[in-house]
Amino acid sequence: MSKGDSPHQDEVELIDQTDTDVSVPSLPDKTDRLEVKKEVHKVLEANKGLFLTADIVAAVTNYSEGHVRTYLHELADGDTNVERERRYKEIYGVVLFGNFVVLTDDRDQLLEVVKTYRISEFDKVKSMSKSEIRSFIIDELASQEVTTKTDKLYFGIPA
Repeated sequence: MSKGDSPHQDEVELIDQTDTDVSVPSLPDKTDRLEVKKEVHKVLEANKGLFLTADIVAAVTNYSEGHVRTYLHELADGDTNVERERRYKEIYGVVLFGNFVVLTDDRDQLLEVVKTYRISEFDKVKSMSKSEIRSFIIDELASQEVTTKTDKLYFGIPA
C-alpha cells in the first residue's frame, strides 16, 4: 500500500518542542553585522578604481555571497562613496539540436562542440583553423545563430 493509500494519511505528527535541546534562532549581534559591513567596505577601498562583483568580495572576505550582496547594496544606498554599476555583456551562440551553445574564441572549446555534436566530422575538423571550425559549426551544424545579453552588478569606489 502506498503512502497516499494509507488510512493514516491525514494524521498530523505532533512534535514536542519543550525539550532543552531545541535552540531559538537568533540574529547576529549588531556589532558583528557592522564588522561585516566594515570589512566589505575595506575590500572596496583597497581596490579603489576597480568595480567588483559580490562573489569576488565574498571570496576575499570569506562571507557568503548573499550576505555580502546585502551589505554592498546597503553601502551603495547609504551615505558612502560606494557606487553600484550594472554592466552588460553580449554572448554569441548557436542552437545545436535544440541546445544553446556558446561559441568562444577558444579552439579547444570549438573542437569539443564538434566532438559532442558531430563526432563523425571530428577528424576532418581538427586540422582546420579556429575561424574555419567556427564557420563549420555555424554553416553545417547550427539550426540558428543567437545573440543574448547577460548583466551583472558591480560595486566599487571610483578612483
